[in-house]
Amino acid sequence: MRPPAGGRNASDLSSRRANEDEERKSEEQHDTPTSSAFWHASANAVEAAVDFSEPSTFEEAVSGPDQVHWRKAIDAELDSMKLRGVFRAAKLPNGQIAIGTKWVFKIKRKADGSIEKYKARLVAKGFRQKYGIDYTETFSPVVKYVTLRMVIAITKHFGWPLDQLDVVTAFLYGVMKEKVFCAIPEGVKMEGDFDCLELIKAIYGLKQASRVWNETFVDGHRFSTSIGNRDRSNPNRLFSLVFTT
Repeated sequence: MRPPAGGRNASDLSSRRANEDEERKSEEQHDTPTSSAFWHASANAVEAAVDFSEPSTFEEAVSGPDQVHWRKAIDAELDSMKLRGVFRAAKLPNGQIAIGTKWVFKIKRKADGSIEKYKARLVAKGFRQKYGIDYTETFSPVVKYVTLRMVIAITKHFGWPLDQLDVVTAFLYGVMKEKVFCAIPEGVKMEGDFDCLELIKAIYGLKQASRVWNETFVDGHRFSTSIGNRDRSNPNRLFSLVFTT
């Protein structure tokens, strides 16, 4: 007796679906990483993101295998500060505190991973500052995207060239208004009866560093604002520099 029409086809279809389900489950189990594989991959990702050759302390930098490069970077940073008159030797006044400093080391790499530059930066431990003593206001304006879009639109409309620039070690140009003293940094040798440094210019890490740089930038150049005057109360300012011959 022949089976009912379509009976064999239904049976074959059911069997084929069952086989497909088994194959899919097998593939999912094969593709799902095990716990150990996941943690191994995560560890590799962290290792790739962190450059373990960068020293975390001054002592590590000047005594490690790359000490020659780090010493040059430290000297370059100190020379830059001396050139700009960032600090001067001083005696700590009574009632004043000398905030600490820290060296931060960074390796700048090229696209292929090779080393391009060893960088050392001296930063202040701003968390030691006291409001009303060595800092007051800290607000500093930043560019708004609407301003950036407007500038791009204007240059596009008039066919003007558009360029950008970066002020290297910008904070080191900011002239301090408050009396701020810092402990003598590691690597700095002092001669004479001095026990600290007085900061004449701002350094990275100070609470008011960004504000001081902005004020120095505004006051020290022949700028006019988009509203035609120097409205210092308005933080949303677009500066234009007009050259006359």
